[in-house]
Amino acid sequence: MIFEFLNQTGFLLGAILVSISCLIYTLAERHTDRPQNTIFIMMLITLALSAGVEIGELAARQLVPGTQTSRLMIEFCNFTYYLLHGVSPLLLLYYTLFATRNFQRIRTRFYVVYLIPVALVVGMLITNPWFHMMYHLDDQMNYTRGWGVYYLYLIAPFYMLKAAHLFVFRWSGIKGRRGRIILFSAIVTIPGIIIQLIIPELKTEIFFECVFCMGLMISLEYDEDRMDTASGIYNRSALIQDTESYFETSKKFFVICVRVTNPETVRRVVGSTLNEEVYRMIADYLISVHPRYMTYKGSPSAFGLLSMRANEGQVRFLAQMISWKLEEGWEYEGRKLPIHGVVLYANAPDYIKSAEDILLVSEAPIPQKENGAILTSTDLTNVLRSANLEAALHRGLSEHNFRVFYQPVYAADGRRICSAESLIRLRDSEYGEILPGEFIPAAERNGMIEQIGEYTLEQVCDFLESGIPAKLGIRYINVNLSVVQCMDPDFVTRVKDIVSRYQVDPAWINFEITETVAALDYATLDDVIRELKSEGFLFSMEGYGTGYANLYSIFSLEFDMIKMDRKLLWEALKSGDGWIILDNSVRMVHELSHEAVVVGVENEEQFEKIRTLGVDWYQGNYFSPPLEREKLEQMAATAEAGSEVEGDSR
Repeated sequence: MIFEFLNQTGFLLGAILVSISCLIYTLAERHTDRPQNTIFIMMLITLALSAGVEIGELAARQLVPGTQTSRLMIEFCNFTYYLLHGVSPLLLLYYTLFATRNFQRIRTRFYVVYLIPVALVVGMLITNPWFHMMYHLDDQMNYTRGWGVYYLYLIAPFYMLKAAHLFVFRWSGIKGRRGRIILFSAIVTIPGIIIQLIIPELKTEIFFECVFCMGLMISLEYDEDRMDTASGIYNRSALIQDTESYFETSKKFFVICVRVTNPETVRRVVGSTLNEEVYRMIADYLISVHPRYMTYKGSPSAFGLLSMRANEGQVRFLAQMISWKLEEGWEYEGRKLPIHGVVLYANAPDYIKSAEDILLVSEAPIPQKENGAILTSTDLTNVLRSANLEAALHRGLSEHNFRVFYQPVYAADGRRICSAESLIRLRDSEYGEILPGEFIPAAERNGMIEQIGEYTLEQVCDFLESGIPAKLGIRYINVNLSVVQCMDPDFVTRVKDIVSRYQVDPAWINFEITETVAALDYATLDDVIRELKSEGFLFSMEGYGTGYANLYSIFSLEFDMIKMDRKLLWEALKSGDGWIILDNSVRMVHELSHEAVVVGVENEEQFEKIRTLGVDWYQGNYFSPPLEREKLEQMAATAEAGSEVEGDSR
């Protein structure tokens, strides 16, 4: 009898073994903090109990047959089995809603709708002693299925199909290994359910449902590939995946980014060995105030926190708590660690538009703020803009989005072009026209200014080599230099190489240096200027009068000309004192044997007034706006054609 009993309960014992094994593994790995983890544990317990009561029913029939006790046991086991089994499809659907991040997308009334079919099953079970809608036991305890059982088999596919729809069509994470495991588990499970539907004596259903749960555990509950082992929280890939899922729900959620602003200082103080321990301490604090399953390591020195259900006030309070902790600091072995950081929070999709934006916030340069500062949406806009600028700079070089314009510089009579200033422009495929005042500082921060500077110089040399500037009377072209370029020890060598490659006379190139650059390092800059001037290059100071440097720059550095800043001109036209300053500046430049250039002439009135000062050269939109190379080529062709006509007429 025992062997016959074990033979009948083989699938049920297997189901208990599989479900308990999955349960032990889930608890041992501490996969218990997410809502889907809780539902998964409930599913395993439900299946284990279902198998247990099935075994209890078989035991009552075979070990204590024909007694009132056995009848009560059988009634209890059947009632419990169908109650647990009626809830199982609903648990699967709720698990899927949370696993696919669709719980926010479903309205409350739909949760009620999903409950109705299960509520009918419960109602039929409660009234079963009178109406026998689920099952019937006669006096000999022969079991007969009621139509309610077939109803249960009918609604189960409804829940399963809804779950499958969420997995396949409402969740991007189903792709790859996960999708294959879930699909295989489902294919294996369905025949087991159908077999027991047709042959009730074969207790295969629960075992194969446990196999399906094991597939869910392997594909969805096992998330070691999503963990950052050093910090014990979720990693960058998990952040991207979960954020994309949240965006798919089309619901608003909040993002908090915690940035350590002095990572290099921390590493130097604690050493490489303890550096990871420091970030582990920060992560431990974050998961003490926020659920672990929504806390991520976005970059080596940044953490991301997602919140779906909180309102702005709650998120602001959480950000404030983290800010207080940053100000308080952390201690290790009795010493306070020099951790400085900022907290930034904003909502998506209003301010954060994609998972990429969150990564940019984790890595992009941020404004200099005091320790524990809280940055909000306005700051986020600036941070994202800065990060997007860097991406645009990379695209600019790879996609050839940079263009060099030339603004002609006119002689004292205002009619003859004598030179031109090269002006780099960036038109990005995503962000359109980006002004130099915005992308040049960004390029200086990330080190791309050298590449952009070399690109500009190459374009200028190519233009000079074409002979077009000479036809227009352009003696040289002005090329702007940045701080980073001037301080680079290989700068002079690279300039010589480029000019030599295009076979351009160095005298055709005039490097412009701003007052700001000139004030930084006289010794280094003087060496650069002397070496290049010995090769024949020209130099001028640009932006004189902006107030960043003293007159020592003009006295000590060998400039060929001085360009008055446009602000100096505009101030001179507004006040008598301003006019005196401009007048004396021009006189001083001439007496120092430099040529004077006035920039920013916008109309005829300005030109007529300042020409009395004896300025050598003029530049501004009154004479010509910055022009593309093609436009200058057309001007040269027109001038050449006019000369030929004039020659023929003679």
